[in-house]
Amino acid sequence: RSCPKGDSCRFIHHTSEEDLVRVRRDWVAHRRIRRQRLAEKDGNPHANTKSSRHHRSRVLVDFLVKVYGAAYLSSGVGVVDVAGGRGEVGFELQNMRGIPTTLVEPRHPDHLG
Repeated sequence: RSCPKGDSCRFIHHTSEEDLVRVRRDWVAHRRIRRQRLAEKDGNPHANTKSSRHHRSRVLVDFLVKVYGAAYLSSGVGVVDVAGGRGEVGFELQNMRGIPTTLVEPRHPDHLG
């Protein structure tokens, strides 16, 4: 199929599945290199601060407790963590802070990266 706009179309139209796979692979590789270069730049506030998911979850929970307070977060039925993935935030809230938490994850556990 060809585009009705012809050569004036600003989008790329692929003629084969192999072409599409190649373009996607090249795009991902280019994106990865670009992100690595940005992370290596001087003055990047995120350079050398890679943290585990558990640590990032703890930082988020610290923020939530500081802003809203443990009493407020514990009121009612507690916190509902929607699309909470593997449950790191819920673990921090429930087990480390004693704040009731319900995790709602719509994806099947096999698809949680």
